Amino acid sequence: MASASTPELIQKIQKIPSLQNYKNSTKVMTIKGQPILVEDIVKAALISRSNLLLLGDKGRGKTTLGHDIYDGVFGGVGTYIRADPKMDEKALFSHLNLGKYFKGEVQSDKELRELTESIKNNFIFVDELTRLPGISQNRIYGLADGYIDLDGRRISIGNGYSVLIATGNEGVEYTGTFALDGALNDRFPVILNVNDFVPQAKDDFTRLIKKHDPRVPNVEKNDLTVLIKDIYSGIKNLEATVIMAITAQYMVTALDDCSKLGKTKISLKNAIPRICSGCTKLTKNCGYHLGLSPRAGEAITGFTLALQKVAEAKHMLAKENKEEPSKLLETDVDDVLEVFKTFAGYTGMVNKQKVMQDFYGNPYFFMESLAISVKQEFMEKEQALAKLVEAIGDGNEITDRMLKPFIDKISAGANAVLENPWRFIQGLVMG
Repeated sequence: MASASTPELIQKIQKIPSLQNYKNSTKVMTIKGQPILVEDIVKAALISRSNLLLLGDKGRGKTTLGHDIYDGVFGGVGTYIRADPKMDEKALFSHLNLGKYFKGEVQSDKELRELTESIKNNFIFVDELTRLPGISQNRIYGLADGYIDLDGRRISIGNGYSVLIATGNEGVEYTGTFALDGALNDRFPVILNVNDFVPQAKDDFTRLIKKHDPRVPNVEKNDLTVLIKDIYSGIKNLEATVIMAITAQYMVTALDDCSKLGKTKISLKNAIPRICSGCTKLTKNCGYHLGLSPRAGEAITGFTLALQKVAEAKHMLAKENKEEPSKLLETDVDDVLEVFKTFAGYTGMVNKQKVMQDFYGNPYFFMESLAISVKQEFMEKEQALAKLVEAIGDGNEITDRMLKPFIDKISAGANAVLENPWRFIQGLVMG
């Protein structure tokens, strides 16, 4: 079960200030009944050590937001990489002060340690990530995972805490950009397209009054590294509730289930949606998507926990300021689905051709539709799920009667395979 929310942890989150220059009051999602904005997502990413990729058109404030974090949270101490199409592997590593290593001029292990001093940095900012060619993108994998591999030697970044924030443009109109590798996408638990959540008129109006220079504004340096790492030490020990884990597992297993052929969709991805004709799959728009990767399922669960703590901190701060915040709710399934629909559409799980055809080419529009379908599946099993979750939480025996709603066969013909998206439940609870 989830660890109890401690007042100390919530109070520490309240100490993280608002972003200095990036302003956007548009609601991105609702967590525990509280409105969540872009800056709340940034806070959750930092305290959960979740890499964040900001996509969107030029001039939408992505770089401004990155500098707000670089200077306003980490005091200007970090690794800053401004990517470009000509940047090769050696040029990339020059940002990490490793040029001497590649020239073969390192004379000792001690000198190597001195040269890799920047590896201790807790923050990495890669601006214009989509301008990195493939070979250099491969080197970002390690940075995203918190290490750098030098001649077979793995060196940890940040002494246990490092987070990567990146920006990028998408679209055929941007020359000199490269598609992001699917494995690299998977290393960003949070992929937010700011085009989906543009600032409100009042945000732009306030900025236009104060700011007349189109360049990225200066940021007052503020080093909150110790605070962020302290909060992370508490966030990383939180455990998901049973229903949160089931919800995430549904998106890994059930959404990747091809009931028509009795195989995983990941094994059939090159034939989808061509093979979907005539299928009676229960889940709406099945042929538009794959399931999540297990890594993405873990990331969604972890990020949901962090967002819930940010939501609790917002609620408490509003009460302390004599405001009237929305009621704090227990909405684990809804919270996981909010995270899922907001970020997962840009991970490569959706069929771009179908989304272009039926959802104006916008993955978020499709994910909203898919989240509604998944929520309907959960509502139909609400009572059965409640009994199962209670039994698991209390450590009671799982009876055949409890499992029956999840393992029934639904026949669609003499040679039909199981079409029940819930059949993964038996494997979860019975081993």
